[in-house]
Amino acid sequence: MAYFEVDATPPPAPSLQSPSDGATVYSAMPRFEWSAVSDPHGVLYEIEIIGVGAVSFLENNSYTWENGLSDGTYAWRVRAIDGLGNIGSWSSTWHFTIWIPKPTSLRIEVENSTENF
Repeated sequence: MAYFEVDATPPPAPSLQSPSDGATVYSAMPRFEWSAVSDPHGVLYEIEIIGVGAVSFLENNSYTWENGLSDGTYAWRVRAIDGLGNIGSWSSTWHFTIWIPKPTSLRIEVENSTENF
């Protein structure tokens, strides 16, 4: 007689770390970090920027978003998937704002001057 065990237990939800909830990020390609979770069968991660897209099968608990984001406010979350395909719950959802400072220039005009600036 053969016995086998079925593991239908998903991994726990990661905790978000960075960017913090409500943060302003000054890069179009932000770096995201979350807590590592463990499972006897190993884990991979999926990160989602809600309304923008998701990246799956990440081996590490950090990711730099490679598709540039425009100025605006975004929401993000992460979940773990174990080696048997059990999908964990989404983490909490945090919000962040992208703000890319625009270059500015200053022009100075001086009347009746022969000096160069």
